[in-house]
Amino acid sequence: FSPEQRFFLSWAQIWRSNCREPEARRRVLVDPHAPGRFRAIGAAVNHDAFFEAFGIGPGRPMWRPKAERVALW
Repeated sequence: FSPEQRFFLSWAQIWRSNCREPEARRRVLVDPHAPGRFRAIGAAVNHDAFFEAFGIGPGRPMWRPKAERVALW
């Protein structure tokens, strides 16, 4: 993996978790944060660097057109 790919893989690893369905449901009700799997990919797919690092382009399942990406700064 390239350094850029390792950055995004490390980001996803931070949000890894494993819990049983009842606990996952409980967390959705009481935790103000999104579940880890959504936090891992939600941020990445809004960065051009993510698509460049993995060579993701139109027609690929993870592709998100620039017009649909969120930009804060």
